[in-house]
This record gives sequence, structure tokens and C-alpha cells, in this order.
Amino acid sequence: PTKINKTMFSLSSEELERLHGEFVDCVAVYSSASLEELATRVGDTVRPADRASVLAAVSDQPDGAPSDDSMRPLSHSDLALLAGYVDFATKRGLAVPATGFPLEVRIEQRSGNLGTQEGGHLAMLLTDVVCSVIGSADGRAISHTLSDDLYKTRFEENTTGSYTIGSYPGRSKFFSLAKVEDGLSKADVIERFGLSGYAKAKKPGPMYVLSVDKPVAGLQPKVVIAYKQKGPGEVWRTRDHFLEGSVPGFTQGGLSEVVCQTVSVDAASQDELASLGITVRSFE
Repeated sequence: PTKINKTMFSLSSEELERLHGEFVDCVAVYSSASLEELATRVGDTVRPADRASVLAAVSDQPDGAPSDDSMRPLSHSDLALLAGYVDFATKRGLAVPATGFPLEVRIEQRSGNLGTQEGGHLAMLLTDVVCSVIGSADGRAISHTLSDDLYKTRFEENTTGSYTIGSYPGRSKFFSLAKVEDGLSKADVIERFGLSGYAKAKKPGPMYVLSVDKPVAGLQPKVVIAYKQKGPGEVWRTRDHFLEGSVPGFTQGGLSEVVCQTVSVDAASQDELASLGITVRSFE
């Protein structure tokens, strides 16, 4: 069985290397498969309710070459990746439902952030957490860091009676499953979120962490299988370094991550928000 560090909710470098090797071997089986063969494989293994939306998101270019169509982010190689991941999940004994592999294609328009140009798009091919090595996020708090500015505008100075949890409306946000308990130092938080070397970790002052430890309607934690981006007039391409040396649900450093929808939660105060399982803490 895969050993997951329950504090960091992470994999050791040895575990990650082994799992990545298994995953790559499964994907390689489909390296020479035709687009028609891959589409058939998807049709045979994906949950019936999700098949049409997945296949509709595949490039209409010859042999599934990258498309510049904002609604067709998936290429031939993404279908091979999906087919290989389904085999990987089955061989690992992951909890794939008997009704078929659950999938969601999520396409979002972005405006100049996260490396995309004004009018660019991001896309994700997502599956349920139970279909990943993570196994389950049930009963596990999920967290992300907040900048000073976001903390002030969304929480400290917020008198609207509604709090934004995640990124911005209509956008997804990566959350960590690392345990973030009271008493940690800022350095501990930086380690648990894998932020060493990032600009946000070098800023002076406290680090703010938003945590959700109860189910919140609409968040819907998912695991990313394919992660794409395109700028205006460009073709879709995989986000830099995505899945390099890793498997869906984990970063290159072996830290677990899920993607959630951004939601708004009504609450009169941060105390009421805390009663709903949502807290923001600062770490020095």
C-alpha cells in the first residue's frame, strides 16, 4: 500500500518516483493509439454521463493536434494520458465507481494572471478525489495561503456579510491537504505548503492561511488529470511542469493538492464563519 505522511499529507520521494514510473508505463501503452482507438477507450471506461462532454472537448484538428478553439482544450496526447490514468487507477486498486470513471472538463477565462494573457483561458480535466492516490478528502481540512491584501479586503475589512472562499468567482483554486494546526511557525507553514523559494514566502510579516474543515456547498474538491492553457490566437498547451515527476493529486515535491470551485459563504462575522468550519489564521 502507498504510504502517505498524514501530517504533510505527502509522499516520500521514493514513493512518488515509484508511482510516477507506474503511471508513465500505463500512459506509454497508448502512445501509438489512434484518436479513434482512444475515443473508444474513453467511451468504454468513462461514466456515461461524462463521455459526451469529454469527447466534445477534444481537438477537431487532424490526429487531435492542439486546437486554438477555446472550447476544445484536449488533444490526442491528453486522451492517451487519460486512458493511461484509468489503467493506473485500476491497477492501483483505487476506488473507481462501478458506473465508470467520473470526469469533468472545466474551462475558465483568465485575465492576465497565472501566466495567461488578457483574454486567455485555462482548462482542467478533473476526477473525483477517491479516484486518486489521495483516496479521500472526507474529514480532512483543506487550506490555501492568502496575501496580505486579500486577507484585508476579504476578511479583516469585510462588512458585506459574504465571504469569498477560493480564488475569484468563476475560477478554480488549488487547496492543500497538509495539516495546519495552531502553534506552527511561518517557516513550518512554508514547508507544509511547499513554498520555499517562492516570492510569497520571502515577504516580511505573517502568513495567512484559510482552512475549511467542514463540507461547504459548491467547493467540490477534485483532482486534476490534465491542466492546459492558451493565450488569444494561440493553441492549447499543457501548463509548464504539470505532472513532471508526479501523479495526479500531487506536486513534484510529493505534496497533495485538490482543486475547488470558488464559492461565496454568507456569514455576519468571522466568528460565524468559523462556526461553519472556515477559519483564517496568521502565522509568524
